[in-house]
Amino acid sequence: MSESSPVGRLGLVSVLSCVLVSSACGTARETKQSLGPSTDSMLVRHCRTIQASAVAFGIPTVTVGGVVAAEQTLNIGAIDRVQDAVIRRLLKAKSSEWWTKWLVSNEALEGRFAKFRVIGNKWPERLVLTTYVGSIGPAQLTPRTVLRACRSVPTPTTHPCRGGVKEVLSTALDDDGALKLAAVVLAFEALQWKRLYDEDIRGDIGLLGSLYSAGGDYYRQRYGAKAGLHKYNPFGNWLSDHRNEIALATACNR
Repeated sequence: MSESSPVGRLGLVSVLSCVLVSSACGTARETKQSLGPSTDSMLVRHCRTIQASAVAFGIPTVTVGGVVAAEQTLNIGAIDRVQDAVIRRLLKAKSSEWWTKWLVSNEALEGRFAKFRVIGNKWPERLVLTTYVGSIGPAQLTPRTVLRACRSVPTPTTHPCRGGVKEVLSTALDDDGALKLAAVVLAFEALQWKRLYDEDIRGDIGLLGSLYSAGGDYYRQRYGAKAGLHKYNPFGNWLSDHRNEIALATACNR
């Protein structure tokens, strides 16, 4: 595979992180951990962005800050940081046009395997290698999910979602920007649920967190989702258990 190809070297570190084919990299490893000092500090520093994003998309502040706090506390490790460094280097080296072609190529590939992913929560190695389905940045957003959400959720003209593929992925690597994009993904999952089950779930931090971490399509297949049936995965359980700590850190009164 050539380096200039849209599916070239991008995301080779994902192979180590996701064991080649698993898309469950965001699964919480330990649900008893509390909010650490560095995560608490990050939420306090960015509380204004968290609150503004929550208001803009109708998602509770504690949920917007919470999903990023959960990723920071439970999931992000050395491999993720190396992967982010790879993405940053490629974003610097490749043009906006290259990234647009990268998206088109990967969306076509995704279409061939989407039904298998819903059943087994796995993507083929060929797609994993592109990092299109890998998690990046402080909010551990997959390019697939965040770009899909950006197309589906109405956003203000100044929002990062209004940029191109390269701009959105660059934003996902930034603390402040990742929070803005996380709110869009949460709004997307809430809208999908509303359309399917005619139920507003924006007030359920555990369910929204579960959808955020697993992806709504896989979650619905895995848990047999329906209106009124709110099952939490480990990520959602952690959010539910620590919502008071998160609320304090995102209150902007420190």
